[in-house]
Amino acid sequence: MNGIAQNTSTGGYNPFTASMVTGSGVHGGPNGSMSYEELVAAATRLADDESRFDWPCLPKTSAQWLLPSVYPSRKAADQVNFGSFAALMVDIDGGKAAFTDVAQAVLAATGGAVALVYSTKSATFSNPRWRVVIPLEWPISGADYADTALALYSLIREASAGRVQPDDAVARPGQISFIPNAPDGDPRGEDYLAFAGEIGDNPDFALDLTDDHPIVRRRQILCKQRHQEVEAAATQAKQRRKGGATLIDRFNARHSIADLLKAYGYDQGTDPSGRWPTMHWRSPYQTSGSYATRLYPAEEAIERWVSLSGSDAKRGLGAKAASGGARFGDAFDLYAHFEHGGDATAALEAWQTRCDDERHMEVARQLPLLRRGRAVHLATLRLLVGRVVKAKAAAPNLSALRDSSLRQEETDK
Repeated sequence: MNGIAQNTSTGGYNPFTASMVTGSGVHGGPNGSMSYEELVAAATRLADDESRFDWPCLPKTSAQWLLPSVYPSRKAADQVNFGSFAALMVDIDGGKAAFTDVAQAVLAATGGAVALVYSTKSATFSNPRWRVVIPLEWPISGADYADTALALYSLIREASAGRVQPDDAVARPGQISFIPNAPDGDPRGEDYLAFAGEIGDNPDFALDLTDDHPIVRRRQILCKQRHQEVEAAATQAKQRRKGGATLIDRFNARHSIADLLKAYGYDQGTDPSGRWPTMHWRSPYQTSGSYATRLYPAEEAIERWVSLSGSDAKRGLGAKAASGGARFGDAFDLYAHFEHGGDATAALEAWQTRCDDERHMEVARQLPLLRRGRAVHLATLRLLVGRVVKAKAAAPNLSALRDSSLRQEETDK
C-alpha cells in the first residue's frame, strides 16, 4: 500500500510527516517534535563522511531523543491512556548482528515495510548496535503499543534464527530512544562505526497492521498467553515451593526487593522530575544502558519484579513468563539466584537453617527471663499457699466463737 498516496490525498494522517515527541538529555522532558522524514534526513549524516567528521558527539545528558508518540509525556501511564504511536522502535544492543542481518530480519517480520536502520552512539564494528524506526500506516493506541512491539520483536528473532535480538525494554510505552548521534572515537579509526540506511520494498510502503498481518496475529497469541500467566504463575509457585510457602512468605516479609537489588549490584534509575524515582533498575547482567527491571509495589502483601532484559533471561533469573519475553519473581527468587545459583531447594534449606538458628538464639535470650518469671511465679504460689494454711488454722477458733454465741442466745431466752 502506498501510504503517502492514500493518506495525503484525503488530507488525513501521513505516516512519514506525522509528529513524534522529542526531548534532550536522558532525564529531560518533551520539548519538541520530529517526523520520520526529518529523522531520515538527520540520519543520513551518519553515512556521509564529510558531515560525520564535523559532527559533535553529544553525551546522553544532552543528546536528543525520540518517543514515537504524539502525546508529550514520558510517563508510561500517560502513554497507555492517551498516547497515539506513529512508529514502532527496535533497539538491538546485543550480539554481533550486521546491518544486513538486521535489515533482512526486520523486512521479513514487517512484510517489506519501509524502515530506518542506524547505528547507535556506542556502536563499533566489533560490537555493532542498531536502532530501527518503522513508520505505521495508521497510528496505534498506547494501550496496544507494548503488545504490538513485543510481537514484532518475537518475529524478528524467529526470522533471524536468534541472530538479531531486540531489547524488550524498548516496548515500554514511555521508553525513549536516542536519535542518530556521532559515535565516540576517531572517525578514521578501523573500529569506528557510523552508518544509517533506509530499507523496504517500496519507499512509500509504511507498515499497515491489518487484522491478518503476522504481527497482529502474533500479538493476539501473546495477549492470550499473558492472560494465562496469572494462573500459570500461581500454579508454578505452588509446585516450586510446595511445603516451603510459609518460610518463603517469611523471607519476603523480612526483605524488600529494593534492598536486595542494591545488594546484588543493580543500578537504580534516577529521574529529577520524579517520574520513576524508584521503580526502574538495570541488572548487573545487562550490557545496554536501559533500565529493564521494574519493581512493582506489594499487592496482596507480595512485592514483585519483572525483567525485560534478554541478559537476565539467558542467566535464568527468576521464572519465565508464559509469553517468553520476560522474567519475573519476588525477593526470595533474587536470593535463590544470586546466593544459591538459582537452586531454590538449597536457598530454602539455608533460609530454614537461619530461621532455626535465630529461633534457638531467641530461646536462649529468653531463658533468663523465663527463669526469673518462674521464680517469681513460685514465690507467689508459696505466698498464696501460706495464706491458705493460716486461714485453715484459724477456722476452728471461728467455729468455737460461733458456738459460744449460739449458747449465749439460748441462755438469754
